[in-house]
Amino acid sequence: MAQKYRCDREETNADLRIKEMFLFAADQQDFPTNEVQMKAFCKDSKRRDTEMKTYAEKCLNSNTKSVTNLLTYSVSKNTANTCKSRRRSQDFQRVGACGNAARKGARKCWNNWIDTTYTITRISNHKLKIPLSCWSV
Repeated sequence: MAQKYRCDREETNADLRIKEMFLFAADQQDFPTNEVQMKAFCKDSKRRDTEMKTYAEKCLNSNTKSVTNLLTYSVSKNTANTCKSRRRSQDFQRVGACGNAARKGARKCWNNWIDTTYTITRISNHKLKIPLSCWSV
């Protein structure tokens, strides 16, 4: 018997997947610095992309699904193109050490942005949400 997809369990996983997709904020995924790491990165990226699409399709309402798809589309597309192109893949590996060195500060910035965005979603005055979102960046 197939296991039922549990949106309540997948929400936290989806948050973590998005964080890993935006590599500079990732807790686990490093920037690849060699061919072996690059192959693993490409495989993991493709898996995360598929998992995010499944989560969005099964668990999110129309508006939230659209925002999630917009948020992840450019990263997924750029990563797929990098993985397909030998030249882009090699360029990406060359800057990997620099990207890994900057991750701690970028992760802190990402976490602050997520916390602020979550707080804005809880504001009852809907007219304030867009201005606060723009000013929080």
